[in-house]
Amino acid sequence: GHGLTGPLEFGYRAKMKQAVNFSRMYAYLISQKYSEIVQPGGRYLGYDGGALIAGARKAAVDNGVCLEVTMPYPPGARYSTSISKAADDEAHIYKIGSSSVIGTTQDPYSEAKTYLSAGLGGLLVGAPWPFRISNHTVVDFRSYGGAGHAWCILGYLKDGRLIAANSHGTGFEDGGWFYLNQQGFNEMVGNSNTSVVGLSDLTVPRPRSVDWSKDSLFS
Repeated sequence: GHGLTGPLEFGYRAKMKQAVNFSRMYAYLISQKYSEIVQPGGRYLGYDGGALIAGARKAAVDNGVCLEVTMPYPPGARYSTSISKAADDEAHIYKIGSSSVIGTTQDPYSEAKTYLSAGLGGLLVGAPWPFRISNHTVVDFRSYGGAGHAWCILGYLKDGRLIAANSHGTGFEDGGWFYLNQQGFNEMVGNSNTSVVGLSDLTVPRPRSVDWSKDSLFS
């Protein structure tokens, strides 16, 4: 849920020049539905059973996500299992226009940085978890487990490191943020259990008029 709403908020801010928060709970539930891993009758809907990056990508393009104020995250982080008609109706207003797979060349880092610097959108990432982070930065990718975790990449620093947002709260790494250098990102994408997709509000991805080649939108 958190990983999907990040790119949505990137696109909204780029297009509308203002910040909004999209519903993490709705994003999680709709990603589960589009992942087709929920059993008939919704038996596991809303439980922490995860969702697929492919499902989240399809949900963002075909369904959309409502605002956080419409379906706020439940108190105590308890999962919700129901979606109101108002949330569904609003979600259809906020759809992603297009998506792009990152990692089709020998240098996925350059693909990711180009996507971000052109202002096309943010990146939704699913990767093995946990992995080694040194001084808030992934300099080489070494995972300690096989379970996947979703997060997002929304920009880059002037030194070229990509800026990643994690869902574990402000106590995680650098206030909830961490970074990846070129080697760390490329090694992560090279893992067979990693998926990275760019999500854009633009139906036909094209560079925006603002030059973000030196300072990214979320730096």
